[in-house]
Amino acid sequence: MKEKTKNLLQKAFITIPVIRPKTSGSADPETIVKNIIDYALIFIGAVALVFVIYGGVLYVTSGGDAEKTTKARNTILYAILGIIVIVAAYLIVQWAAGSGAETVL
Repeated sequence: MKEKTKNLLQKAFITIPVIRPKTSGSADPETIVKNIIDYALIFIGAVALVFVIYGGVLYVTSGGDAEKTTKARNTILYAILGIIVIVAAYLIVQWAAGSGAETVL
């Protein structure tokens, strides 16, 4: 009976997927820096997504007020531009890490 209760409780809860950068288990500096950049990009992307949602709420609650509508549109616009920059940065990091690019000092 105890096992059935445990299985039922496990099935009742919805698991939330966690986004994590891929790690190879090595502790070399290149991997550490890449992981830090990946985590930072994930965090910044989540913040940008929150701003898109916030802008949407502002837009819906503006009530036709031109000033509030403009503020909401600008919030959404800048958040989307931020997401575009984040995706570009992520692609550049992936390209640099995959091509074996080395820093020249």
